[in-house]
Amino acid sequence: MTIARKIGRNMLWLTVGRVGTVILALGTVALMTRHLGPEGYGIFRSAQAYMAFAQLLANIGLAAIVAREIAKPGADQARILGNAVGLRLVSALVILGAALAASWLMPYEPTVRLGILLAFAGFVALSCFQTLIALFQQRLEQAGQVWAEVGGATALFVAAGVLSWLGVGPLPFVAAMSFAFLLQLLLAWLAAGRYLPLRPRFEWEEWKRLLRPALPLAFANIFTLLYYRADTVLLSLFQPAQAVGQYGVATKVLDTAVGFTIMFTGLILPLLSRHGADAPKFRRFLQASFDALAVAVPGLAMAVLLFAEEVVVLIAGPAFQPSAAPLRILSVTMALVSFTLLLRHAATALDLQRRLLPGHVLAACLALLVYILAIPRAAEIGAAVGTVVGEFTVLAWTVGMLLRHGDVRLALGPLAKALAAAVMAALVAMATKRADLLWPLALGITGCAYLAGLFALRAITLDTLFTVLGIGKPRPGVSGGGGSPEAGPGSDGMGR
Repeated sequence: MTIARKIGRNMLWLTVGRVGTVILALGTVALMTRHLGPEGYGIFRSAQAYMAFAQLLANIGLAAIVAREIAKPGADQARILGNAVGLRLVSALVILGAALAASWLMPYEPTVRLGILLAFAGFVALSCFQTLIALFQQRLEQAGQVWAEVGGATALFVAAGVLSWLGVGPLPFVAAMSFAFLLQLLLAWLAAGRYLPLRPRFEWEEWKRLLRPALPLAFANIFTLLYYRADTVLLSLFQPAQAVGQYGVATKVLDTAVGFTIMFTGLILPLLSRHGADAPKFRRFLQASFDALAVAVPGLAMAVLLFAEEVVVLIAGPAFQPSAAPLRILSVTMALVSFTLLLRHAATALDLQRRLLPGHVLAACLALLVYILAIPRAAEIGAAVGTVVGEFTVLAWTVGMLLRHGDVRLALGPLAKALAAAVMAALVAMATKRADLLWPLALGITGCAYLAGLFALRAITLDTLFTVLGIGKPRPGVSGGGGSPEAGPGSDGMGR
């Protein structure tokens, strides 16, 4: 099976799983927002955002490094992954524990503090789960990850339905979220056990070997948090829970859309790492990945921008209609972060992650400045603008840094064509709105117009589409081995 077909098959698995989890997640949000209202949902989001902020600090840059290390030929995957899990567990307990203690010193109301306490165990589990994802990515076998995510999302959806029927407040919903994360980890652990004899390991020498290249990414993650995740935390400190609830719906839509990009770039990282020393193959994989994002992201961002109000009312109900304004601004972030994720993985594959740090520092400083100045005055709008400023800064820095590296060149033709197709589709969307069509029909027509524009401008072709989906005969040069099909499992150099 060619590399392109493996990616296509696993992207299909992930897409089906992601669609399932998105439906369940949005259904859960719909249940919670309609039952709790803006204030109650704001309390839930305040506790969730605070612990999510701390949990991302506990990442310590391991995810990308583990994916890179276990993709190397001859790697002792059981030892690497076991030590990564052990290290991640310890870091999560220490950092999340410190954050939990610090929350009692902050001007949160008692309900939010109790919510943070209830979220603790779940976010420790989420931290360990994210370490296991590297194994599924490296082996291009995503079924275990998909079933774990769907299982956790199903548990939370069912719990939200029961709790809404019982008429409880926000805290039981936080406890249900923690249970869902624990179940997700259990399911992923069982799935990973089919490939490796997995157990947490605590070998200090191996920890140091993983930490040395990870620490630059860890510091970059800290500054990423300051421009990408601090918005909700600062909003919860400066504004009432109702504002946090309104902004929480907008950021939930953002995170849902970005989840597809995280899926895709996660599959690409092992391939980039494998060919980091082979400049022609590295450029080919990077360009193909960039082109795939270039044709998908503008259309998605355009749809969110134009149909923001309809989306938030569908998800959360009429009481959350004000969420549309920050969501329109965050549609820009949605586009920016997609390319940032891919290019950051490219830098990691080339062992250039240390050069990312100054860009993240600059982005954090600019975003925090906007947050501090704008959130007290403009609430959700100020938070959204600060996020855009931070993401644009880090993307610009990453692009500049990679272009200065001789092995990276990106052709922008497909992106330009996709932007042109998005403009044409936007004109169609505005025409459908003036005609007062039902918005799902208008959205469908807009999507068809975007796809037609992509084909008309030759941003994509049926040949490319069929190759990625594994339909028909692959084109020469699409496979990972110079155009020839792989001989079978184990011949692709990825430890199978």
